[in-house]
Amino acid sequence: MYEIDKEKFGPFVARLRKEKGLTQKQLAQALYVSDKAVSKWERSLSLPDTGLLLPLAQLLGVTVTELLLCEKSENPDPLPRGQVDQMVEIFARAEEKPPRSWREKSRWPFVMPAATLLGALSWFFLPQLFKNEEIFSPLLTMQILCLVFGMYFCFLAPLRLPAVYDAYPMSIFVDGPVRMNLAGVHFNNQNWPRILHAARLSCCLLLVLLPLIAALLHLVFTGLLFGFVLMALFFAGIFAPLYAAARKK
Repeated sequence: MYEIDKEKFGPFVARLRKEKGLTQKQLAQALYVSDKAVSKWERSLSLPDTGLLLPLAQLLGVTVTELLLCEKSENPDPLPRGQVDQMVEIFARAEEKPPRSWREKSRWPFVMPAATLLGALSWFFLPQLFKNEEIFSPLLTMQILCLVFGMYFCFLAPLRLPAVYDAYPMSIFVDGPVRMNLAGVHFNNQNWPRILHAARLSCCLLLVLLPLIAALLHLVFTGLLFGFVLMALFFAGIFAPLYAAARKK
């Protein structure tokens, strides 16, 4: 699998530039770009235009393939032409900023706050129904997790994935600090809308239903067993819908 790694590309360019004894300004002048542009490349804030790949590779003393793979090899094996073309296309589209969920016209900006409110209201009744405080700590932790992930999926998650997810099988979704790994599932723009919908729905439902589920479980289980069963149901409620959505044809 070949992937343009912007975080790896910047330090790779910086190392090659220093090996050549070039300053950022000198490299920028040779490419007819600003030194600020070179600085952004090396800080992994942006990528150069595809038209600069060949002259940049020549100035840094590597092949375009090595530049795209962010690896220097003494005897680089050239990639097939079609594969190089694919990598260049992905490189060109790596800077595309997909629209975020908050720009989508949907019901979720209203459903999520409503679910949060209902989940919060349950805390006015739980202390009256259950005097044992062992129910509160795990429940609060899980509701906070539902709130955090629900807010992300309803307001911040991308509405479509970068091109690399369609070009190569990837089971890990990465969006800044957010990481999601579904073993056996390949994220792509065909199943991503379903995954996004399932994540939103499960987070909102769990926010509302977790207090009721915890209350019922507490009638049967106590101590560590209560926490274990509640946690198992929580993770099943989160991940089962995601797998079902991802595998749906």
